[in-house]
Amino acid sequence: MKSRNGRGARGLFEASTQFLKSQQRLIKLLGTRGALGAKDTETAVLKLEKLVDEKRPAQFMSEAAKVNEKLTAGLKKQDTTGTKTDNAELALLLRMSKVIQETDDAKAVFTGVLALLKELVAFENGTLYLANRATGNLELAHQEGERVDLIRGVRFDHGFGLSSWVAKERRPILLNDLRREVQPGLPVVKSFLSVPLQVGSELIGVLNLSHSCAHAFGERDKELLILASSLAAATIEHLLHYQSIKELSVTDDLTALHNRRYFQERLTQQSQLAERYLHPYSLVFLDIDHFKQFNDAHGHAEGDKILTELGTVLKKWARTSDVVARYGGEEFVVLLPHTDSEGAMQAAERLRRAIEAHAFPRRRRITVSMGVASYPNDGKAETDLVQKADQALYLAKKAGRNCTQRIHELRLEPARQAAVN
Repeated sequence: MKSRNGRGARGLFEASTQFLKSQQRLIKLLGTRGALGAKDTETAVLKLEKLVDEKRPAQFMSEAAKVNEKLTAGLKKQDTTGTKTDNAELALLLRMSKVIQETDDAKAVFTGVLALLKELVAFENGTLYLANRATGNLELAHQEGERVDLIRGVRFDHGFGLSSWVAKERRPILLNDLRREVQPGLPVVKSFLSVPLQVGSELIGVLNLSHSCAHAFGERDKELLILASSLAAATIEHLLHYQSIKELSVTDDLTALHNRRYFQERLTQQSQLAERYLHPYSLVFLDIDHFKQFNDAHGHAEGDKILTELGTVLKKWARTSDVVARYGGEEFVVLLPHTDSEGAMQAAERLRRAIEAHAFPRRRRITVSMGVASYPNDGKAETDLVQKADQALYLAKKAGRNCTQRIHELRLEPARQAAVN
């Protein structure tokens, strides 16, 4: 877990650094176009450069926001005829860089970036594709209006369509007088503008814009979009790394399930909702039977394969609203919202049978013991429910394993009761 988090932290630092460098380029452009005085330009560039040199990523966004505020205020004061239009465009680019500082929600960032781009370049349909880091293929991330691409049936290195050609060649394309037959279910496209989104040499994605009128875009629009795409790419790259870090912090490295920390957070939220609205919910604790003996006999590498596969089984079984987490070692927990004791017992039994019937790596079979506790039957405080579910799991093991138990209905034979005591 530490190594993955370490790589993620380095990635976030690098993305933040690239974001600041894109800010520096924008500030220099402001100076070149006369929108900022030489002293203000130099001060802003040096301030961001100092942050990069001192490696203080925690202050990147807040300091960049302060610089943005000063630069935006400076642009508003500019009112010379020769630079007024340019200043408005540059101010929009500054606002784009603020999008990432205001939210870490992907949809909000994508919507904000495209909304600002629309103020620069009038388009009817905008489609944002992001490059999948594992496959390299472009995948739809967001669209405004209708989804647009051209030559969909032709494959290039990054998938099908003209977007993949743009991604492969890392070159923008402007088509201003398309004469295509109107196709049912597809938008009318007579003007098409596509640019790659890059951070340094890394491809982040591709942005397509279209219009139903011919000659809707000009060379000036292409230049503006190229300028904006660099800043948009840095903004999106920072967001993706931040989300990766956030996901790693609540995800178990081995099973890809949620971890104990995330489970505790969701349990607290569920407990508060239950107290307010009196909705039932249940916990299911489960533990792999005789897992220590399995590890001793076959080694921890084989044991890890069992845990990973069990994570897959749990994810397939769970509802969208359920929270499935690795609680520790070979112990797992499931939070079942809006589920009473009877419903939880039925769900747990279905899961237990599914695990028993599943063929694990090398056709191995495993069983699990399960303990169920429900609100409000077994307690109202979240700590009480966790304790009751854990006790029920312990008693399920003592009752012979490969079964499901709950405290308030447990009836043991005298011999097994003595074993528990």
